[in-house]
Amino acid sequence: MLNRYLTMLSTIFLVVLVSGSTSAQTGDELRAIHQEFCTALNAHDVNQLMTFYADDAVLDFVPVPPPVSGKGAIREWFESLFRAFPDFQGAHGLVLVSGNILIHEHVVSGTHLGDWMGIPATGKKAQVRHIDIFEFEGGKIKRDLIYQDNLGLLMQLGVMPASDLPELKPSFTLSDPEPTGKDPLEADADVISRWNSHDMADYAKVISSDAEFFIGPLGIPMDCKEYIAAEELYILAFPDVVMKVVHRVNMGDGWVLTECVWNGTNDGPYFGLPATGRSVKGLRGVTLARYDNGLITNLHIYFDNLTLLTQLGIVQPSEAPAVSSSSWGKVKGMFRR
Repeated sequence: MLNRYLTMLSTIFLVVLVSGSTSAQTGDELRAIHQEFCTALNAHDVNQLMTFYADDAVLDFVPVPPPVSGKGAIREWFESLFRAFPDFQGAHGLVLVSGNILIHEHVVSGTHLGDWMGIPATGKKAQVRHIDIFEFEGGKIKRDLIYQDNLGLLMQLGVMPASDLPELKPSFTLSDPEPTGKDPLEADADVISRWNSHDMADYAKVISSDAEFFIGPLGIPMDCKEYIAAEELYILAFPDVVMKVVHRVNMGDGWVLTECVWNGTNDGPYFGLPATGRSVKGLRGVTLARYDNGLITNLHIYFDNLTLLTQLGIVQPSEAPAVSSSSWGKVKGMFRR
């Protein structure tokens, strides 16, 4: 009887121990934490914001490296943001959760009334669509990544003017989609492989005819034909471009998040800019794609065009983000906002 009792106590203790050591939150719990985070963000309550971060958290604002580490540096980052944009607000957007990863794709807006990364106040209003990737540990944010296009933001602030894009028409007639039946992760790998082959006709076969697209630096929603035309322009500019997957996550309901880097040589015109012959190396980006029966139904792509132009030597590193008017003259009129 005593042995049975001790065995029972040991089993209970083991269950409690294991339960206590497992700090993973459910998807609903992470969504609730994130909602509270967004409330504090829009209230500019930095003290409250800091309660959501682990002591050794990293905030990685991809367009402006290096990442900042620790609550002290993260606090300074938010304080600087709120000084520059006193009316900063983040809208609600698409939220997806998988395991300890939560992503939030949405629009942030504000009026530039203070110095921001060396740029004096312009008094201009701006809004930027971007994607946040939160990695949680024990209910706290361990890693916070932010992907957006800073060049588009600077255009809105009036640091450089912008004009219309060329008309986006593909060079060929798109064929009917050809469903592959692949699951989302397999479909994502297949799609990227086709894109890396630069055979846009073959690539277009795995795109649903009513798919919707968004390319961060272009800043406008697109249909299938417009998207293929835009991709042809990118490949014209970088004939050897390759997309390398760094991290891929199944976010559920057909959605796949893929962090990647692009490498390529600028041997062709880039949206009106002459070829530089320079290489782009390790350009960080992220894609958020949704698949149905192996076909793309949604594809959103984010990378920072200012970083790309800096690598091409069109914008000098010492000038970014407070870029000189002479450098902006070189890229005037590339993208529409």
